[in-house]
Amino acid sequence: KNPYILDFLDLKYNYKEKDLENSIIDNISKFLLELGKGYLFHSRQKQLKIDNKTYYVDLVFYNSILKCYVLIDLKINKLSKNDISQMDLYCNYFDNNIRTEEERNTIGLILVKENDRVIIQYSSLLKDKSIYVSIYKDVLPSNNDLIKIIMNINPSTNGDLLIVTGMDEYEICIRGNVYNIEFLYE
Repeated sequence: KNPYILDFLDLKYNYKEKDLENSIIDNISKFLLELGKGYLFHSRQKQLKIDNKTYYVDLVFYNSILKCYVLIDLKINKLSKNDISQMDLYCNYFDNNIRTEEERNTIGLILVKENDRVIIQYSSLLKDKSIYVSIYKDVLPSNNDLIKIIMNINPSTNGDLLIVTGMDEYEICIRGNVYNIEFLYE
């Protein structure tokens, strides 16, 4: 899923990763709904001891439908190659030390404020493993902001525009073509 809409967290301007994590835990039922079906909360700040070093996974979930662990690393900045390497380390540790033979490989999800398309394009770890990067939006754009975005994408709308809002989504109809909010964030 891309993007994840986390507007229900009601984060203040200039928040830190710890604030993001605390707000997710405080709103865990809403966050589980945003993740999708089958997710069960396992732990936060899961401690991993690897070669006399200690690492912490921000959030750990288990998906009962997929039969696998899902590790989430929260980033309030732009994606870096170190974020991907770190998640690879976490996933490998879980696969080798926690996962049972009946379970599928661990999935890693890096939630970032901003993607880096070049890193995503050239990272072999993202191609070869079950590591995903997704942006999150902590605030949905207003209808006026959506109209400005759409006019920049398709300036020929000339008033032939209909915006239908729902609880967590927007559908935009321009001359019979329907776009959802994901279209706007690509």
